[in-house]
Amino acid sequence: MNGFLNDELHTIVQKAASALLQLKDIISEEWNILLKQYLEQYVMDENEEKINVYTILSTQYFWDQIKALSCGENAESTLDPIHHELLTNIPEQVDANLLIFITTMLESTALKIMKDHGFQSYYDQQSLQYLFFNFTQQLLPFKNHTTKKDVRTLIKDLLVESESPFYWISIVKEQKEEFKVEEIFTHKDYLIDESWLSIAKKLSAPTIEFISESLLRLLEQKRSEDVNIIPLSLPSETLLLCVQGEKTTKSLLTFILNVVKENESALKDYKLTNNWKDALILFDELIMQANSLEDAIDKVSSGLIHYLPFERTAIFSLKETNSGKIGIGMFGRQVDLKAIQNIREDLTNLPVIKESLENIQPVFVPKAEAVFPSRYVQIFELESTVFIPLFSPSKNRLWGGMLLDQGGGKEFELSNHHIAALMKFGTHAGEILEKFSSGKLLPSQPYTGTHLSPREQDILRLMANGYTIDEAAEELFLSKYTVRDYVSDIIKKMNAKNRTHAVASGIRQGII
Repeated sequence: MNGFLNDELHTIVQKAASALLQLKDIISEEWNILLKQYLEQYVMDENEEKINVYTILSTQYFWDQIKALSCGENAESTLDPIHHELLTNIPEQVDANLLIFITTMLESTALKIMKDHGFQSYYDQQSLQYLFFNFTQQLLPFKNHTTKKDVRTLIKDLLVESESPFYWISIVKEQKEEFKVEEIFTHKDYLIDESWLSIAKKLSAPTIEFISESLLRLLEQKRSEDVNIIPLSLPSETLLLCVQGEKTTKSLLTFILNVVKENESALKDYKLTNNWKDALILFDELIMQANSLEDAIDKVSSGLIHYLPFERTAIFSLKETNSGKIGIGMFGRQVDLKAIQNIREDLTNLPVIKESLENIQPVFVPKAEAVFPSRYVQIFELESTVFIPLFSPSKNRLWGGMLLDQGGGKEFELSNHHIAALMKFGTHAGEILEKFSSGKLLPSQPYTGTHLSPREQDILRLMANGYTIDEAAEELFLSKYTVRDYVSDIIKKMNAKNRTHAVASGIRQGII
């Protein structure tokens, strides 16, 4: 089933790649114009050279990969040279956020051109997004791309030891429902006929057991004593370790523990990446259903809470004035809505947020008091928070930004990988908000969705869980008459017909 799914996804990507290749010249021309506008409007001189290097290398790899994918080839062969060039041309650590931003702009440009040339269906858009997500994952030199080198180093180090229990170690990878030998490393004192070794390196079979048996027959023909093969499964490959009989030594255990340790963080990153990828797909499916600006704001704010590990969100638009940019509170979820909509803040008072918007990159704030005025910290009980610019790459317009946290007074941590992933949410949200804004959003147009007090939210949540008025009163230590009044207020505020309708509306709006 997994193989079938992989083949189907590969076909989808191949079709998208073929369509992109047909429009390469037009996309490249539009992309160069957009990049020039971005450099002129948002980038400081000292960063321009680095951005140009990133852009040249990422677009070079992109079109190399697209060409390979359109022909049905494996595009991963183009990966290592590009990583090498990135690390050679950029002396400091590769900026993951910047790479993601560049590829996101390229994605939006490609999507716009494809729409203009007849590729307008929902499936066309989804296939393009899927292609770009995988492209971005492969381009970034994260630890899961470098782990293979660490494992190979461990193998080589182990096989030069005189007392090593291993004769040889093979690396096997699964490709299109079959297993294929990728490499074979032999002990320094163990000689194998080169002709048999050459044949062994070309082996492929439907099962790992068949590979193991075949390697034994080819490489252990002349050995009289018993040998045994121990398989060790890793996230992206399997190691076959040939040892002396059933012997399990300290060296073997140490090697396995080291391999597990080296792969532990890579596996964690792999799971996190896939979780965020799934969340982005669900988020896109939600916001694409929006049919107005109010509906888009509602879906963006509720989607961020439903699909990401956050409890509160606030959305702000930007307004240009003679003195600079002003941040205007538009909507808040799980916070005091009126307090959010009363915000009119000059960005010069928020230098960290201003820089985030100018660079169009998310920023994590572990201690809010170090960044925000004390009045906001107190009103909203800010502790740790993350700010995400809302930018529309296709329109080259900065719409605004959004703040997210895990609740009043709560601290949390956010890795660079998470921050880079959040940038995708910001650009996707920026696109849908810009679509319904017509390039202009007035301060008099704040979103006026349903606002419930914390107590009303508690009662609505209990209603959703099937509590009666008496049970809710007991749970919250209130009188049943007070709860009944709260229920009446909730129904009125939500313009609902009854309790069931209010619960359904609350779920739709992300209130509960």
